[in-house]
Amino acid sequence: MFFEDAVDRFLLIAAREFGLSLPVAGTSWSAFDRLSTIISEKFRTETTSISPEMSAFLFAISQVSKRDGLVGVGTFQGYAFSWLLQDFFESDFTKWNYASAIDTSIDCCILAQKNLNYLNYGARLSIINADGLETLRQHQFPISLLYLDIDDPVSRKSGYADLFSSALPNIVSGGLVLAHDCAVDKFSEDFAKLKDRVVSSKLAKGYLELKFDDCGIAIAAIK
Repeated sequence: MFFEDAVDRFLLIAAREFGLSLPVAGTSWSAFDRLSTIISEKFRTETTSISPEMSAFLFAISQVSKRDGLVGVGTFQGYAFSWLLQDFFESDFTKWNYASAIDTSIDCCILAQKNLNYLNYGARLSIINADGLETLRQHQFPISLLYLDIDDPVSRKSGYADLFSSALPNIVSGGLVLAHDCAVDKFSEDFAKLKDRVVSSKLAKGYLELKFDDCGIAIAAIK
């Protein structure tokens, strides 16, 4: 895979910024290849803005995350979420204690359930058709990795900041927050709002934007 070295470099940037521990053996690109085969052969998805580079980065940063719980808001048909979730039967890393994929579209949730079932998480995986903000307010389980990718027709991604604040009480020490699309100009005000919210939080280590493809990914880490 021609971009694996580039992805590892961006992962190293994030690790140095937030004090993350990288795997001694490096990113398991063989496990990435195995997951890629499952997704390409079995998943049904519409057009996605998740590039091959972003897929690889989501996979790689998931490997350095704690495994208390994975939560995604705006998970659409489960494609981006799948690179974070990975296959339960993969032997190269620890399993998530639980995973929750949240989206307001019932049709997307139905397809996400079918797609993500191929990753064998069974009862540990919940597909939730609901408003993400209200769901996070009621959430009572530890979150070690939160993935945000909402795109409201009116407010677009301005809800990222409130989603971060709502999830924050449940995000574990050392937990990560990922927000997709920071490189898209029309979302610049939304990401400025998110950055202000993160930086002003006494629980956050910091905020970083990586723009290695047309969409980019913002990362926040919790103390």
